[in-house]
Amino acid sequence: IETIDFALLTSAEELGKQMSRKNPDSQLITKLLERNKDRIQNVTFIRATNALGDIKYGEGVFSKHTNISDREYFIQLRDNPSANLLASKPLFDRIDNKWIWLFARRINKLDGSFGGVVFAPIPVVSYRHVV
Repeated sequence: IETIDFALLTSAEELGKQMSRKNPDSQLITKLLERNKDRIQNVTFIRATNALGDIKYGEGVFSKHTNISDREYFIQLRDNPSANLLASKPLFDRIDNKWIWLFARRINKLDGSFGGVVFAPIPVVSYRHVV
């Protein structure tokens, strides 16, 4: 979990810088998330949203529009600027259609405003092997 948190924290910091620009580089952000994901065992992907909850960055997100603004972890991170790592209850992933256990961090833009969330799941099946 510490490794996942470190990857999410470093991703959130870089995404905050990118999102502070008028036109964030989606390809650069996705490559960063993929590199960080490759360093972690059991994590399926790392993805990120914009401030509205639209999943915009990460592997496999360009195939369909998905919004997670109704998810509890998104709401908690959006509403709490000092939130740390959040872990969700098992939930059904809206892009990959699988049960996951999700870890998420808030993205702060350079001015401190909310930029979105960055998140990484562990498939529920993999979780059984980790414990």
